[in-house]
Amino acid sequence: MQASVARATYFGIVTAVLMSPVSLGVASAQTSSLPGLIVTVPPSSSPEPEKATPEEPKKPAVTRRKPQAKPRPKSARRPPTRAPTGRGPGSGRRSPHKIVLLVNDDPITNYEIDERAKLLAMRVNVTDRAKKAFASLIRNPKVNARLKSIFQEVLQANRGKSRDEIIAIFDRRKRAYAQSLQKRALSSARSSVLPGLRKKAETELIEERLKLQAAKRLNIKIDNARVESIFAGVAKNNKLTAKQFAARIRSTGVNPAAMKARFRANAAWSMVVSRRFSRLVSVNARQVDEFLGEQPSQSSERLKLHKITFRVPKSLDQKTMTQRFRTAEDLRRRFKGCSSTASLASGVPGAQFKDLGGVDSNKIAEPTRSMVLAANTNEMLPPSVERSGIVLYAVCGKTVSNRDPKRMRQARQTLQQKELGILARRHLADLKRDAHIERR
Repeated sequence: MQASVARATYFGIVTAVLMSPVSLGVASAQTSSLPGLIVTVPPSSSPEPEKATPEEPKKPAVTRRKPQAKPRPKSARRPPTRAPTGRGPGSGRRSPHKIVLLVNDDPITNYEIDERAKLLAMRVNVTDRAKKAFASLIRNPKVNARLKSIFQEVLQANRGKSRDEIIAIFDRRKRAYAQSLQKRALSSARSSVLPGLRKKAETELIEERLKLQAAKRLNIKIDNARVESIFAGVAKNNKLTAKQFAARIRSTGVNPAAMKARFRANAAWSMVVSRRFSRLVSVNARQVDEFLGEQPSQSSERLKLHKITFRVPKSLDQKTMTQRFRTAEDLRRRFKGCSSTASLASGVPGAQFKDLGGVDSNKIAEPTRSMVLAANTNEMLPPSVERSGIVLYAVCGKTVSNRDPKRMRQARQTLQQKELGILARRHLADLKRDAHIERR
């Protein structure tokens, strides 16, 4: 029965692996909340155990003649043991603790650069690379050999079980093996992009050193509690606890400390920029209107205005205009508030007072509109010339209708952050220009 099961089942092993839904896991892993997945899985190379041959007992007699003939191969084996610069396989010749850069005497090591490159790789879409790597793996003859070996192991370990039970057990083993191939493919795809990200990782770390140094000069320090709070906030956005989020990051091959180091530097830099430049940034109502997609003429701000008009004759002459302007300026100097505008105008010959009530600011022509919007309540503007004559406007009140205060506040904050961002980039560029950066 075991032989018949073997013949009936193994015939479609390779096809089953290729067509299994598990083989789509490369794409599904890419769409997780942490798109980068780096899992180090040792290659599955489990050849069938060699059977002992009848000649084995003769080997001791043969090997006794050769112990002194093997000193020479020792020199050939020196290269693998000569440079223990890395830790573990795949570390190459780079020592993880070697100092690569000095930023104003502040060191950056190989380990930090490698971890930052892995962190950057989490955002790289490697789906196509992983699919190609997986396709290459399943075409390897060793995969078919390993599947044969797994099938034989299942048969040997489950003697006496029915055909369906054996097939179910083999199917589970087959899927687990396919998943290990997928992880290897994805790990290979991730590793292939790391060399290209190393330069970017160095740039980020240099800038973060400069940011932290600038914060230190201003006595700004971000404690661990603040960093953990930021980390927990990011975890919450991913619908995970901080512990779960850290475990997820570790599963991708990244140390959470690399992400926390970035949070610390950015938080410190934010305080540096705020302390140095916030007083230099000012956002007015017109900028908010434009940011919200509203033309200034469509503003719904209403103004309560008083208007005093000094009429001039049709035949204008310089002497009359000079006199009217002098009278208007004199009245403006005596203005004490909107409560006395009418009585003030009645005491001046040729002056006509009018309470305009609430006026939409979009109905006032420029430049008067900008002037009344910028004026304070109970303030009279300088005299201006209109068709009706020389006029004085007094601003007696301002109201804002049909606007969402929260939306306007958010728009103002966004504009302020944009301006601060420009100043921050300039300041960072100055720090980099003045820094002493040494590569070792």
